[in-house]
Amino acid sequence: MLRIISDAALGLDNSRSKVFARAIKIEQTGKINRIFAISGTHNDRFPLNSGMELRTDANRFDLLHFYYYGPKQSGNYTSVSKASNTIAHSLLNEDEEAQIPNKQLTDLLGFMGFEPSISIAIRPGLRIRNNKDEADYFNRLQQHYVDLRREATGPSKVSISMEFAIGDALAIASGEGFKRLRTSKDPGKIVINFRRAPSATIFGSQIFSEVLRSPSPRPQSIADFISIGVFSAKIELSRSVSGEVVRLDDLSSGEWQLLYTLLNLSKNITSDSLVLIDEPENSLHPQWQSDYVRLVSRSISHVSGCHVIIATHSPLIAASVMPEDGNLVQLSRDNDVIGRFRTKLEDTAYGWRPGDVLEERFNLDSARPPELTAATDEALRLLKTSSETSPQLREVAERIRSFKRHLPTYDPLNAVLEAIIDLAFPTKDADGKAE
Repeated sequence: MLRIISDAALGLDNSRSKVFARAIKIEQTGKINRIFAISGTHNDRFPLNSGMELRTDANRFDLLHFYYYGPKQSGNYTSVSKASNTIAHSLLNEDEEAQIPNKQLTDLLGFMGFEPSISIAIRPGLRIRNNKDEADYFNRLQQHYVDLRREATGPSKVSISMEFAIGDALAIASGEGFKRLRTSKDPGKIVINFRRAPSATIFGSQIFSEVLRSPSPRPQSIADFISIGVFSAKIELSRSVSGEVVRLDDLSSGEWQLLYTLLNLSKNITSDSLVLIDEPENSLHPQWQSDYVRLVSRSISHVSGCHVIIATHSPLIAASVMPEDGNLVQLSRDNDVIGRFRTKLEDTAYGWRPGDVLEERFNLDSARPPELTAATDEALRLLKTSSETSPQLREVAERIRSFKRHLPTYDPLNAVLEAIIDLAFPTKDADGKAE
């Protein structure tokens, strides 16, 4: 469903989800400036397009204002290198429509326990380290980019300076610049502090002098060279309490997901954008799931007119949507017609307990483990037939006793389970009769 919506928003006539697209009609009112696809799962159906890379196999779709931020960074696996390049490109790209939202990124990093700054180390990229004939590669890239711009039917998300960057790379490849660059041990360094503006502080090094002919080049020049593979980036952050410096690959999966998706979203979003989010609860601690909708809202609070659609199975996320901010829509399969789905607009579940959300909004019979539920139901069925103890009741009561040990003392179900156990194993009075 999210893929069909994104394809329709991009004006693509034929969705790749053809099986369902034939039966679903999408109507759009108003203008959508940019489309963001955010995912917490490797099984999403979004196309892979972060808006950062420009290669000789790029197509017209790569120029559209579509941005994918999820775990499928390269093929079908997570790539820390590509994620680092994407973050660095987002922060260094001098987009006139999307400025660095210092307050929003300060709040995001603070929530995650980091200082409000990011350090970016710049090294030679894969195109330089692995390509034996850079001149031929950048010559082909230059011609391909010219062809793509000629075929483009709308505005491109690729910077207008990209053509100059490719030309500069071609000129450098024809000389000795890249050969010297491969042996350079001195990485460039950029520190972006979100507490002040302008944010980027560039520290001069050989890598900038060799390639960009300046010890302190414009951030956009560095971003363009990351796009075409001349530079690669490594991201470092500092934890607020301990001062520990950590790289992107040192983060937990939940930290990685929040930082990567919400930082890029906050930096690149513009007013009147569409944000599609698929299963963000994956890898997120329950507390972060409860905070997720608020975090997204704060990350885009510097723009207006945006719509966010979240597909989730998390009761914590569903219960955190405030009534004035959104609605819950339930999708379910139609048991009468194969391939048909039903939709139902639900009332808010804001502030509900997770168990209530699971039962009332996700149609789960009980939020309890199925073994405990089945044993309790069986015991109540036996007691409905007879209040006397029996071998069957004692057997199920033994199971209930083993389950009950794991329940918290304040759980209201304890009283029911204790009553079942007492009836199955009655105590005896002085005359030997059951009390």
